[in-house]
Amino acid sequence: MGDLSELFSPRQLGCGIKGGIQAAVHAGREFLHHLAPDDAMVKLDFRNAFNSFRRDCMLDAVSDLCPSLYPLVFSAYSSSSSLFWEEDIIHSQGVQQRDPLGPLLFSLTLHQFLVDSLRSDIFIIRKAERIGLHLNPVKSEIISDNPSIVNSVTSSLPGATNTSAESAVLLGSPLGVGDCLYTAINEKISTLSRVGERSMFLLRTAPSVLSSSLSDIDSLLCTTLSSLLNVPLCVSDPAWIQASLPVRRGGLGFWSAVQLATSCYITSAAASSSLVSLILHDDSRSPHSLPLVTKAKELWSCASEDISPPPVESEPTQKAWDNPQISASFAK
Repeated sequence: MGDLSELFSPRQLGCGIKGGIQAAVHAGREFLHHLAPDDAMVKLDFRNAFNSFRRDCMLDAVSDLCPSLYPLVFSAYSSSSSLFWEEDIIHSQGVQQRDPLGPLLFSLTLHQFLVDSLRSDIFIIRKAERIGLHLNPVKSEIISDNPSIVNSVTSSLPGATNTSAESAVLLGSPLGVGDCLYTAINEKISTLSRVGERSMFLLRTAPSVLSSSLSDIDSLLCTTLSSLLNVPLCVSDPAWIQASLPVRRGGLGFWSAVQLATSCYITSAAASSSLVSLILHDDSRSPHSLPLVTKAKELWSCASEDISPPPVESEPTQKAWDNPQISASFAK
C-alpha cells in the first residue's frame, strides 16, 4: 500500500494517505486565506460516484497500476453483479457494497483521469463521463466573494451555488473563523447530545479555540457525566478538572475540549505540513505559515503558567503538547 500511497498523493487523499483528510482541510483554508480577488475555489460533486464508475475502466486501471491484484479483482468484477430487493437487479457499475477493496478500486480508477484533468482547465473534469461519472452541479460550490468571478465560473458550471470564503466548509470542517465556526461547533454539540459523536476531527482541522461556544462542549460532557453518576458537577468544580485528566493521572479520561482545542489544531497542522505543501505546490511553507497556528500557540502558552512548547521535531506529536497542560491541571 505504501507504493500506492505515493502514487495517489497529493491528488487523492482519502485512501492510504495518513492524515490526508486533515491535510485537505488545512490546505483548503490556506488556499482561501491567500485567495486572489480574481480566483475562486470550486468544489465539484459527482452523482453517486462510488457506485457509478465503469468497471471496464476499473479493470484497466488495476491491470496498469496494481497488476498483482488483477486476478482477484477480475474474478469479482468481470461480470455483472446481482442485487436482490423485491426483484433481481443486475448491477454492472461501481464496486459492490462493503467490499473492503472498494476505496482502493475507486482511487485506482480515478488516478489517470485526475492526472490528465489537473494538467488542464478544471472544467475538463466534465469529461469524467468517460469513466462513468456525472457531474452534479446543484451540489457543487463556487467559493468566492467576487461576483464577476462567480458569474464567470457559473457560465461553465450552471446550477452551482455560491458560497462566501468566510462561510466555506470542507469535509465537514469550517474554513472560516466567524459564524461558520460557531455554527459547526453548535452542530457538533447538538449531535453530541443525541448520539455522543466524537469531536476530535473538528478540533484538529478547525481553530475551534477561537469560538466562544467551545466551552459548551465541556458543559455538555460535564452535565452528561453528572447525570450518569447522579452527582452535582459543573465545569469549574475540582472534581470535573480531575475527571478530565487521563486515567494514568488519576482521572476518568473525559478530555476537556477547551484544553484539547489548541494542541489538536497545532499538532494536526504540523503533521499535515509536508502534505499541504504538496497539495499547494509550495515547498517553502511551514506549519507556522498555516492560518492561525501562531495564534493557537499563543493561546496554548497562556492557558497555564510555567509551560514551554515542545521542540520543533516533537510538534506533530499530540502528547508533546498535552502533557505540559495535564501536569499543570494535575498540580491544581
